[in-house]
This record gives sequence, C-alpha cells and structure tokens, in this order.
Amino acid sequence: MGGNPKVKFGTGQHDYDLICIGAGIGGLAASALIAKEGLKVLTLEFFTGKP
Repeated sequence: MGGNPKVKFGTGQHDYDLICIGAGIGGLAASALIAKEGLKVLTLEFFTGKP
C-alpha cells in the first residue's frame, strides 16, 4: 500500500480516498487498514433498527 490513489471520491467539501460500504467485521477491518496507511476512508452502514 501507499502512494496516492488515481481516483478521488467527493465534491471538494468532503474528499475520500476510499468509500467502504458495510461496517461488518470485514468492512471495518479493511477501513482500518487503509486508514492506517494514511488514506481518508468513509465507512457507511445501513441499519433499520430491527434485529
């Protein structure tokens, strides 16, 4: 890992290097590893409040 990614997500107000959809164990682990490398990560999760 490392270096600058070729694609940036965002509108200029909020720029992210990676958008991770899903905050399960895999999504959180991937997001943490990418963030540890110094990239900006947005992790999203959808929850209806029902078990």
